[in-house]
Amino acid sequence: SPLRFCWLIASTGESGSIAIAKQVKERYNSRCHIEICTVQDAFHVQDTYNIVRKIYDVEAPKHQLMPQEILADFTGGTTPMSVGMALAAQAYTMQYMYGGRSDIASEPVAIEIKLESA
Repeated sequence: SPLRFCWLIASTGESGSIAIAKQVKERYNSRCHIEICTVQDAFHVQDTYNIVRKIYDVEAPKHQLMPQEILADFTGGTTPMSVGMALAAQAYTMQYMYGGRSDIASEPVAIEIKLESA
């Protein structure tokens, strides 16, 4: 099914990704609803974790989306941002884009964690 909602998680600061997120929103917002979520510290796991949990717990239900309908792509953030997203989305399907260089074609890789009780 086509993408209906997209939450972009961008960081503030001098080397942040807000400007790029705004360009993506401007270009693709006519195709799907895009919201930019901002982390204050791209090197703090908790910030991204909190934002992603809010997407699953608060934002998705506003749009009649079940958590199973969300695909968390943790490509492209700082390592702490990716860790925060993976921890927050661990019970659901995630994705990582492999490659993306001139010598390696981009390919999505589905990530599913089988949670086991101890």
